Amino acid sequence: MTFRMLHLVLTYVLCMPFVILVSPAELGQMSIHNYINYVNPPAVHKYKHANGDSILCVKFTDQISLRPEKQQYGYDKYAVLQYSSDGIYSAQGRFNIWEPYVAPNDFSLGQIWLVQDQRLPTRQTIEAGWEVYPAHYGDSRPRLFVYWTNDDYKSTGCRNAECPGFVLSNGAQNYLGQPIDQVSEDGKDQIDKLISIKREILQGEAIWSLYIEDNVVGYWPGSLFSSLAESTNVVQYGGEVLHSTNDIGTPFSKTHMGSGHFSQEGFSKAAYIRDIQMHNSNNALVYPQESIIVGKPLCYNLTLGIDNTNSEWGHYMFFGGPGGDNPSCLN
Repeated sequence: MTFRMLHLVLTYVLCMPFVILVSPAELGQMSIHNYINYVNPPAVHKYKHANGDSILCVKFTDQISLRPEKQQYGYDKYAVLQYSSDGIYSAQGRFNIWEPYVAPNDFSLGQIWLVQDQRLPTRQTIEAGWEVYPAHYGDSRPRLFVYWTNDDYKSTGCRNAECPGFVLSNGAQNYLGQPIDQVSEDGKDQIDKLISIKREILQGEAIWSLYIEDNVVGYWPGSLFSSLAESTNVVQYGGEVLHSTNDIGTPFSKTHMGSGHFSQEGFSKAAYIRDIQMHNSNNALVYPQESIIVGKPLCYNLTLGIDNTNSEWGHYMFFGGPGGDNPSCLN
């Protein structure tokens, strides 16, 4: 009698939301079959998440980050705290999450930027945080996201795992692009998440790992970068609003940053980033020279603070605003 050995093959899969990566006009020129094949690798399983997203599961080795996306430009407005020093190897901050009003073609976010080489056009960045981006995700819910570029957003980089770049770790929970169900409420409970980016070594290569709380999500391979491969010399914390070029000439008054409240309104009103920390190559805590970058202070602003008596706050900042129907908020 001949026996045949049955082999059980374990295949790691990643499940991620199905998102729109091209404009409605471009989408209208593609068949849905061609569009799905373009945007997503072959799915081994599909289902509807409880939050309403359509989820596609693909083999780990087929993840889309292991193809490039067009960057759409508009008018950027910032409220950012910047630290500048050579040799920064990690950065973290605890962000409270909001669901601000965002006009259909705009986005609003709070994030950490790791930047190397401020000169144009060779700036390189790693970015992580939360954002509301209706045109990209199809709704106005806040979602965790990452981004990267090695040529100042000219031809490289994308969100999440939507092009070659960020690699989701084996067995890690995929937070990226997922809606955040619990958000902060005006004058009530504040919901926050610790976001950390750390330089680590994986199989002899320098990588930048992303952690949400203490859970590793994935990493940016050092091979994506040149100057940013080993360390960063600029870390930024804060908010950004992009006013779409589709709305040129209209008042910059609709899209909120953070909670939609100005920074001086403080806890339970304004967006915050607390427990801000950075470390050098020896894992020593450092706070380099800081500066504030606020492009439109009558629309969005930023306030700094240090609480040495409360380790849960330490170095912190409030940021945001409602925009405003005044000349300072016009394109």
